[in-house]
Amino acid sequence: MQKSISVLNHFKILKKEFITLSLFFLSFNLFSQVKSVKRLEIDLNDGYVKESLHTFKEKGFIISSMQQALEDGNWVWKYDIYDKNLALTKTEKVRVKRKESKVEEFIDDNRIYTLYKGSSTDYSLVTVDAETGDSRKVTGVLPKSIKISDMAVLGDYAYFKSTLSGVDNLFSVNWKTGIQKQILIVVEGIKPKLFKLQNFQLLKESEEVMLFAQVKISKVKFDTFIIRLNKEGVKSETYNLSTTDDYNLMSVTSSKIGEKKYVFTGTYSKTNAYSSQGIYFCTANGKNVGSISYYNFLDLNNFNNNISQKSKDKIEKKKDKAESRGKELLLNYNIAAHDIILKEDGFIFIGEAFYPTYRTEMYTTTQTINGVTTTVTRTRQVFDGFA
Repeated sequence: MQKSISVLNHFKILKKEFITLSLFFLSFNLFSQVKSVKRLEIDLNDGYVKESLHTFKEKGFIISSMQQALEDGNWVWKYDIYDKNLALTKTEKVRVKRKESKVEEFIDDNRIYTLYKGSSTDYSLVTVDAETGDSRKVTGVLPKSIKISDMAVLGDYAYFKSTLSGVDNLFSVNWKTGIQKQILIVVEGIKPKLFKLQNFQLLKESEEVMLFAQVKISKVKFDTFIIRLNKEGVKSETYNLSTTDDYNLMSVTSSKIGEKKYVFTGTYSKTNAYSSQGIYFCTANGKNVGSISYYNFLDLNNFNNNISQKSKDKIEKKKDKAESRGKELLLNYNIAAHDIILKEDGFIFIGEAFYPTYRTEMYTTTQTINGVTTTVTRTRQVFDGFA
């Protein structure tokens, strides 16, 4: 069977992007009662596999794919660049070593950044410009035994969470020059190997990098630090968000609201669970971090509006019972926090609640008892990702 992509309605992931794009093209003709929608089908039966589509708003889109057969001992990655009118403007091909495969990728408004790495320490960092179609490749050798993940790009630098010799740190590669840098987590009085790098955040407008690191001080408590770097990875400031109470900060998102003024917010837990029980909020001015305010999820207006009235009444009953005993009811939620939105009268915190999903899977087992062999069909619950 011949394989093809319909940009409008063959893949779900394409449908949303390009119906929206096509309606934009037709918006000038709506009053002329134009009813047709521009559609593009791309034949994929061309010796290439692993097709992926990347959209860039008004710049158009790129379809990347890998040649099935090696060419001169190398893999060939093809990037087809299309403009916003769905016209192919350029095809760019990039070669990487046979043992290198795609391990990390980051896409911003202008480019695709892809890290190809083999079983050894060699790597290739490939950048493709969505507007011009031009590519750039830098190659290098990673430190031996380094583990990297979570790629993000700010300016000329690609950043990765990394672990080297059991120590968490930030690793950067200049995608134009190939210059590498290992950025250690350094706080006076604390050994670097004690830090766990939870995540890092790029502040695009101020061109800064924020590291969110923790140090475990007991079985149920850990201290939290935010380390601010400039875009070259040089430390500018360290903020200590550690508390003397029972709260553990589970996540952090940072927003710059003025000269040397920042907002830190995220989720917290009082039971050292993997999920969270509320959100917190604090500000920093220069080196000074203000007091942290905590808000139980159950105290937020309309927080439980997405559940049934029966479940809501049950939670309220438990909450009232806990308060009558001088206690606080805590319910665990998984929340993915996003950047703070600054408004004239305050701030907007956006968090996505998510939960694990499972599917039922059937399987058979064969067993022999007293010389009699039987086959039994059973079912089991299998984790199927988060929703």
